[in-house]
Amino acid sequence: MTEDRNADPLRSGLQKAAMHFSKAAIEVVSGVADLVNGITSTVRPSNSADDTGEDGPQRIEIE
Repeated sequence: MTEDRNADPLRSGLQKAAMHFSKAAIEVVSGVADLVNGITSTVRPSNSADDTGEDGPQRIEIE
């Protein structure tokens, strides 16, 4: 029984460390996802600008 009591703090510490590590990993993944979304929205603007037709060639009427 004395061996189990000596291992309890180690087991508890490892469980807490694993919990903190998993939370940190989730935060890192969330941050990377936000970064990728920001980059893709900068590189490829939304499609609403394409619908107006202002970016393409313009037709000029000649009298």
